[in-house]
Amino acid sequence: MAPPAAGRKRPVSVKVEPGMAANAAAARPRKLVKMDPAVEAKEEELKERFVAMFSEPMYAINGVPSSAIKTKFGAEDADRLQPIINQFLAESRLAMSEGRGGGKNELFFTLVSEELATKFKGLDKPCVL
Repeated sequence: MAPPAAGRKRPVSVKVEPGMAANAAAARPRKLVKMDPAVEAKEEELKERFVAMFSEPMYAINGVPSSAIKTKFGAEDADRLQPIINQFLAESRLAMSEGRGGGKNELFFTLVSEELATKFKGLDKPCVL
């Protein structure tokens, strides 16, 4: 093998073992931030309102369209719902599908029972389907 040209660095290979962090940011411990009780209560109330939407008869069959979430919660609360939606998705408590609503394609959300979500915990989406 010929030596590298002047000014060029030689590629370095690193073996990553299971459990090793892929980058330094992932290796750093995260600081837990304690939420203000008043803010925490508002977030919990928002979460309860979001879950209650799924029991409304008009959303029982097809789920809740994203446009209905924006309409019902308004722009500010809809933005505050994003971490709640992400949490439900990570816990497999929320299913997303694409459909037609209001004459256009949009996302529909369906709430999954805790029992069913527990059965599929740890499986990736293709395995669940």
